[in-house]
Amino acid sequence: MGAASELLDEVRSGSRWIWHPQGTAAALATAAVVGGLVSVAIAALAGSPLLAGAAAVLSSGLLALVVLRFRRETWRVRADGLKMVVWQPGI
Repeated sequence: MGAASELLDEVRSGSRWIWHPQGTAAALATAAVVGGLVSVAIAALAGSPLLAGAAAVLSSGLLALVVLRFRRETWRVRADGLKMVVWQPGI
């Protein structure tokens, strides 16, 4: 039962979601949120609800793109790192 529980732990750790690369993801997510908040505030102060709504939708879309691009399961990050060891063109 020890080996089976170790394999189960490995499967669980591989299915966790992580940010990869973390620094780039954090910087882009922060930029999308701050940029969105600033642009919505400026549009609201200018008295343009249509522009404020467009800024909110655009910044939300950018944040969604950051999440879709940089959020990965642990197993996928490991597999990408080992790709060149396992697969060598021409062999």
